[in-house]
Amino acid sequence: MTQFVVNLLSQGGEVETYRWTADDEFFNRVQGPEIQHGNVDVSLASHRVDEDAYELHFHFQGEVELQCDRCMGMLRQPVEGECTLKVRVGQDNGDDGEQLTVSEDKGVLDLSWNVYEMIALQIPLRHVHADGTCDEEAQRALDRYLSGEEEAEKEETSDPRWDALKKILDNN
Repeated sequence: MTQFVVNLLSQGGEVETYRWTADDEFFNRVQGPEIQHGNVDVSLASHRVDEDAYELHFHFQGEVELQCDRCMGMLRQPVEGECTLKVRVGQDNGDDGEQLTVSEDKGVLDLSWNVYEMIALQIPLRHVHADGTCDEEAQRALDRYLSGEEEAEKEETSDPRWDALKKILDNN
């Protein structure tokens, strides 16, 4: 099992590099709401900026599997991005929105959720297959709905009880 963990206190030199793969196992373990499958290469360069402060520079590239908003089929969405995270070693663990604080007792930082969020932020709000590549049956149903055929079919097969009620309303 791949662990997205960095031990800052054991960092000897100025810069340390890490490489991981965010795969199906990673996405299942994180249990994020949007992504369950994917294969994304993640690299991290941890740079010590002073005695207790670090900058973590992430780069990731790969693809994730999402549900198409149009046909509900699965589609592969390429993702690529970079992000910098500021971390300080201090008394307690914390996150003030600007930087993370890691307890000096352990100095260990699990970056799994941070990596998941970085990847999820690269996904477009609307994820659909390219035109003409959606599930054919779903596309036909969508085309029927958009053309109004479905409504016409509903009107042709109306319930006779409602028709009788409509006649009463028309007479008044």
